[in-house]
Amino acid sequence: MAQQDTAATIIYAAPDCPGCRMTKQALERQGVPIEVVDLSKNPDILERLKAQGFSQAPVVVAPDGQTHSGFRPDRIKAIVAQARSADPRQPGKSRAQPPRSPIAHQAGRRMTQ
Repeated sequence: MAQQDTAATIIYAAPDCPGCRMTKQALERQGVPIEVVDLSKNPDILERLKAQGFSQAPVVVAPDGQTHSGFRPDRIKAIVAQARSADPRQPGKSRAQPPRSPIAHQAGRRMTQ
């Protein structure tokens, strides 16, 4: 199988596969790094996945090594949460902002009389 970047989620996908497309789009929208492997161009990988018991595309390998097949919104949410905890700069991550001081807010204004 493909060499996995520790930060990337691998999606083994088939052409014209709605679940593959939806999985890819859902992860991309959340800023999760992905690597897509086209199974139609990698028959050896397809055979290895079948030998491992996978019978549905996509087959998704998360950075922590967990795998699933098919479009699984529950697993996509878990992968997004894992990516955000690994990289706090991920989009959508809640960042508490200190309250703005009225003095600091006015400091940038030009004082007029």
